[in-house]
Amino acid sequence: MNEFTRARTRRHLLKIAAAGAASLPFVAWGGSSATANPGNDCKNKGTGPKCCFLRGTRLSTPMGELAVEDLAIGDQVCTLDGVKTIKWIGYDKIAGADTGTEDVRPIRIARFAIDESTPYRDLYLSPGHCLFLNNVLIPVAYLVNEASIAPHLELQTIEYYHVEFDTHEVIFAEGACVESYRGSHRETFANLAEFERLYGSKQQPGKTPYAPIMGYRGGRDELKALTRSLISNVHDIRDPIQVAFDQIAERARTLPI
Repeated sequence: MNEFTRARTRRHLLKIAAAGAASLPFVAWGGSSATANPGNDCKNKGTGPKCCFLRGTRLSTPMGELAVEDLAIGDQVCTLDGVKTIKWIGYDKIAGADTGTEDVRPIRIARFAIDESTPYRDLYLSPGHCLFLNNVLIPVAYLVNEASIAPHLELQTIEYYHVEFDTHEVIFAEGACVESYRGSHRETFANLAEFERLYGSKQQPGKTPYAPIMGYRGGRDELKALTRSLISNVHDIRDPIQVAFDQIAERARTLPI
């Protein structure tokens, strides 16, 4: 880890410490590092980060790149496992003071923040939305480095969309690998009535995650992980979240941000 990455990790650590090691919205099972949690689902404001695409986000389809708001039930989308058919698209509109809360405010992933080709345009995700990195799913909120990945502060109104298939999938948003809708907390979407009209009102279980979903049990676990990242020059004892965080922070120093 070079000094640039180390400095960003240190600032992140100090930010968490200043917050008093408050609990984070994602629950992990056991241990003091990030662990997989198949039950980790995104929620609405007040109960945890929302998981969605900001209006205007382009998804890969057999017909080319299409804005998420232009897609419809029955359309096809490209996934890591081939072309899949959309079952439902969740929608919500948020305005006023709620747009500034940490659980709701979109996070910007700058062009080429992940690697030399993705995302190929700035990508805006809600905080709880997972990126597929190094064969695990990581909520983007854990990867904020205030440079190549940072909160987007300039919206007075937020329109969020999420795309659901019969199974949990990894799809391509602005070229980046991201998750589809897992199916839980459906009541947080403004168009719930549409889903119930099509599929019934009986509560449906969340889908089996495409890959392990990483998370921390609380702020103290994140502090420990950040500390491990700072001392990992000799022995790499970082968890998967910190590995991804450091990779992206290292790349950030080469980007014209």
